Amino acid sequence: MQFFKHWTHERIKNTVVAVLAAFIVVELVWAAAILFQEGRHEIVPILPASATLAMQPESMTVTGGKEFNVDVLLVTNGRQVQGVDAVIHYDPKVLKLQSSVASAAASATSSALFDEYPANDVDEEKGIITLSAIQRPGEIFNGSGVLGRLTFEAAARMTIALYPQPTAAPVQTTVSFSFQRDVKDDSNVVDTNGDDILGAVVNATVTVQ
Repeated sequence: MQFFKHWTHERIKNTVVAVLAAFIVVELVWAAAILFQEGRHEIVPILPASATLAMQPESMTVTGGKEFNVDVLLVTNGRQVQGVDAVIHYDPKVLKLQSSVASAAASATSSALFDEYPANDVDEEKGIITLSAIQRPGEIFNGSGVLGRLTFEAAARMTIALYPQPTAAPVQTTVSFSFQRDVKDDSNVVDTNGDDILGAVVNATVTVQ
């Protein structure tokens, strides 16, 4: 009888221990699953930075009848680049393009960013400038610098006052990039895989007084 009681007692104790152990295992598995799921949600893939085209200066005030320069800057943000197309719009009724140089060699203190500049096209009637630059096979550009320099002359106030309506106030216009993500026939920056990595542009605002 004593053996039976002892055996029964031990059996009950072992059963309780087994149940508790199973419960603890279930709790640990559940906690691990929760932590794993939370960790998965917190993992965000790091995408490579995209390139930027920017006008410099970004904002300026000029006098009618006077010339001024706008530089076209390229910033690759660590990406390796093989070519660039910069399609630029301006208002020919307010600004008259004097020259566009598709190379940093326009500045005496800097050298060209790219090996070749196959396009430097201007449509003065529509106010469209296209600057293109490419590297020779096997060459890349990674960094920042002046892709080109635009020289404008602001129209005299007497001329501007007739467009779009007479006004004595300063006239504000823009020199801007034609840019839309994933569009191939506007401004783009092409990497070594042939992908367009242009992610942002900075346009210039010009106030003519």
